[in-house]
Amino acid sequence: MKVAWRLTVPAVLVAVVLVACANGGEEAETTEASGGTTEAQTVDAATKAEYIAQGDAICADLQTDAADLRRQAQELQAQSEELPEAEFLERAASFWGDQVRLTKSFRDQLAQLDPPPGDEEHAGQLVESIDDGLAIAREIEATLEGGNDIAASTVEEYGEAVDRGNTLAQAYGFEVCGRTG
Repeated sequence: MKVAWRLTVPAVLVAVVLVACANGGEEAETTEASGGTTEAQTVDAATKAEYIAQGDAICADLQTDAADLRRQAQELQAQSEELPEAEFLERAASFWGDQVRLTKSFRDQLAQLDPPPGDEEHAGQLVESIDDGLAIAREIEATLEGGNDIAASTVEEYGEAVDRGNTLAQAYGFEVCGRTG
């Protein structure tokens, strides 16, 4: 029965949006020393604008891969009625494996950034929301690899984790990360 997979495609597309939407982001500023302009100087703690620019740059770098995933999801959905169920579930599991790898790459890169002083809790919440989504995505992948359909409640839970991450990113001020359109 492929009904559950039909429900997962919109959630997959929402998840991909977390790491790639509109182009954007700011360039890091260079600082001027008393002796003249120097190369970009390392500051002990990044400002909020620098942190956002760095995160948005990560999202922008992943846009091509995210667009490929969206295309794959749409193609797989279009083939859902034509493929034998076992083959469909195998391809769906492979797709979710790719989704997990892309999201994990995004999560790891974002977690390496140093948030501005006082914003560590917000940055931690954003990474936690990505971790929550990853755990659910891995569960979906394993379920499909086992030849089973995905429960609609699992898809809803995944979508909620993604929405939470997008909301946190938007509320913080990211211009690329977390945009849903």
